[in-house]
Amino acid sequence: MSGQGLPAIVVMAMVLCKPCLADPSEPVGVSGPAPDMQLESLRQKASKKLLLVKRLVTDSPIARRIIGGASHDAKQLLAQAGADLEEAAELFDRGYLDKANSLLNRALASVSSASRLVKDERQQEIMNKQHYQQLRERVVSFSEAFERIQDEKRDPDLSSLIDRKKIAGMVASAEQHASEGDHQSANRILHEAAAIVEHALSMARDKETLLHELKFDSPGDEFDYEMQRNRSYELLIGMMEMKHEGSAIRHFRAAVERNREVRVDAEELAKQGDYAQAISRLEESTRQLARTLRMSGLAF
Repeated sequence: MSGQGLPAIVVMAMVLCKPCLADPSEPVGVSGPAPDMQLESLRQKASKKLLLVKRLVTDSPIARRIIGGASHDAKQLLAQAGADLEEAAELFDRGYLDKANSLLNRALASVSSASRLVKDERQQEIMNKQHYQQLRERVVSFSEAFERIQDEKRDPDLSSLIDRKKIAGMVASAEQHASEGDHQSANRILHEAAAIVEHALSMARDKETLLHELKFDSPGDEFDYEMQRNRSYELLIGMMEMKHEGSAIRHFRAAVERNREVRVDAEELAKQGDYAQAISRLEESTRQLARTLRMSGLAF
């Protein structure tokens, strides 16, 4: 049995008191000689495991969640674990450590299975909140990326690819649900909104050339624009990464890492006042991101 995803107390109990006899039907020392020190060590390990399993079955958050939950199957599993625990305690007192250990392992397996049948509502709510923040940021970031690409290409046809009022309304509705504590409903709405925006980004095809005729009041403003433009393309890389697997993901991540290194260098050049070189480095890195996107099937 793997400890992955199990409560810490379950994992701790499972590693204690490994089977120690070839014949589990005999008490320790009956089927062969056992030095006193070894026997005492085995008894101590078995005693610790017995106490841990007893705590898990009778007085733990897991047990209380199962008892207070609505799953009949989970309660049956907990009851079976309690019966195994009681029998294991009797066998331990009689010196049948291996048989006691086997029953304790079965009790642990029962509690582990039961815990999967009942939700930890508090932990689930924490996860829902985290997911809400991630989804909202995703919708907002991708919407900004779409706006920036549309501004850059100056293509009025791109406006028809996304209903901005609908997206804004969906985000507002999700925020309302979240403020009322209903993050599950909020997340369902944001999932739909994210799908709409991602589809719009996928449909925003290249028009052969990107226009770079924008006017800026200062080199610093132009640098800020190129920095935001670069981040928008990186967001698109992230979107494509979610749709691929294997070597493609490694390729996308390598491209992002290289781009971030260039951004750090560009920021340093800008701090030194060398905006021309900083902007040039950013533009070249953005072109590399665009090339990566074209290779993935998204034309930019």
